[in-house]
Amino acid sequence: MSKKPQLSDISGVGEALEEKLRAAGVKTVNSLSKADPKKLAEKVDGLGEKSAKDFVKQAQKLVGPPKKKAKEKKPKAKKPKKKKD
Repeated sequence: MSKKPQLSDISGVGEALEEKLRAAGVKTVNSLSKADPKKLAEKVDGLGEKSAKDFVKQAQKLVGPPKKKAKEKKPKAKKPKKKKD
Protein backbone atom coordinates (compact mmCIF):
# COMPACT_ATOMS: atom_id res chain seq x y z
CA MET A 1 0.00 0.00 0.00
CA SER A 2 1.44 3.37 -0.99
CA LYS A 3 1.33 6.31 1.36
CA LYS A 4 -0.51 9.50 0.53
CA PRO A 5 1.71 12.22 -0.92
CA GLN A 6 2.64 14.98 1.50
CA LEU A 7 3.01 18.71 0.84
CA SER A 8 6.73 18.24 1.45
CA ASP A 9 6.80 15.92 -1.60
CA ILE A 10 6.24 18.99 -3.79
CA SER A 11 9.55 20.30 -5.12
CA GLY A 12 10.15 23.75 -3.63
CA VAL A 13 7.89 23.30 -0.59
CA GLY A 14 9.95 23.35 2.58
CA GLU A 15 8.85 23.48 6.22
CA ALA A 16 8.24 27.24 6.27
CA LEU A 17 6.14 27.25 3.09
CA GLU A 18 4.27 24.14 4.22
CA GLU A 19 3.25 25.99 7.40
CA LYS A 20 2.08 28.98 5.34
CA LEU A 21 0.08 26.71 3.02
CA ARG A 22 -1.57 25.01 6.00
CA ALA A 23 -2.39 28.40 7.53
CA ALA A 24 -4.04 29.34 4.22
CA GLY A 25 -6.21 26.21 4.39
CA VAL A 26 -4.16 23.96 2.10
CA LYS A 27 -3.48 20.97 4.31
CA THR A 28 -3.12 18.16 1.75
CA VAL A 29 -1.66 17.56 -1.70
CA ASN A 30 -5.21 16.81 -2.85
CA SER A 31 -6.43 20.24 -1.72
CA LEU A 32 -3.39 21.86 -3.35
CA SER A 33 -4.22 20.10 -6.63
CA LYS A 34 -7.65 21.79 -6.60
CA ALA A 35 -6.40 25.24 -5.60
CA ASP A 36 -6.66 28.31 -7.80
CA PRO A 37 -3.03 29.47 -8.24
CA LYS A 38 -3.94 33.16 -8.33
CA LYS A 39 -5.97 32.96 -5.10
CA LEU A 40 -3.29 30.81 -3.50
CA ALA A 41 -0.61 33.40 -4.31
CA GLU A 42 -2.80 36.10 -2.74
CA LYS A 43 -3.33 34.08 0.46
CA VAL A 44 0.25 32.88 1.00
CA ASP A 45 2.77 35.57 1.90
CA GLY A 46 5.87 35.40 -0.29
CA LEU A 47 4.35 33.02 -2.86
CA GLY A 48 4.15 34.28 -6.42
CA GLU A 49 1.54 33.21 -8.95
CA LYS A 50 4.14 31.46 -11.13
CA SER A 51 5.32 29.30 -8.22
CA ALA A 52 1.73 28.65 -7.15
CA LYS A 53 0.92 27.37 -10.67
CA ASP A 54 3.95 25.09 -10.54
CA PHE A 55 2.97 23.70 -7.12
CA VAL A 56 -0.61 23.04 -8.28
CA LYS A 57 0.67 21.23 -11.40
CA GLN A 58 3.04 19.10 -9.30
CA ALA A 59 0.20 18.24 -6.92
CA GLN A 60 -2.03 17.25 -9.85
CA LYS A 61 0.69 14.93 -11.13
CA LEU A 62 0.85 13.26 -7.71
CA VAL A 63 -2.90 12.82 -7.17
CA GLY A 64 -4.31 13.20 -10.67
CA PRO A 65 -6.25 16.13 -12.11
CA PRO A 66 -9.26 17.34 -10.13
CA LYS A 67 -12.49 15.57 -10.97
CA LYS A 68 -15.18 17.70 -12.52
CA LYS A 69 -18.40 17.87 -10.59
CA ALA A 70 -21.35 16.26 -12.30
CA LYS A 71 -23.63 18.81 -13.84
CA GLU A 72 -27.08 19.01 -12.40
CA LYS A 73 -29.65 17.99 -14.93
CA LYS A 74 -32.23 20.64 -15.55
CA PRO A 75 -35.74 19.43 -16.14
CA LYS A 76 -36.73 19.76 -19.75
CA ALA A 77 -39.22 22.46 -20.50
CA LYS A 78 -42.60 21.17 -21.52
CA LYS A 79 -43.68 22.05 -24.99
CA PRO A 80 -46.90 24.03 -25.11
CA LYS A 81 -49.85 22.07 -26.37
CA LYS A 82 -51.14 23.07 -29.75
CA LYS A 83 -54.66 24.39 -29.77
CA LYS A 84 -57.10 22.43 -31.85
CA ASP A 85 -59.06 24.52 -34.33
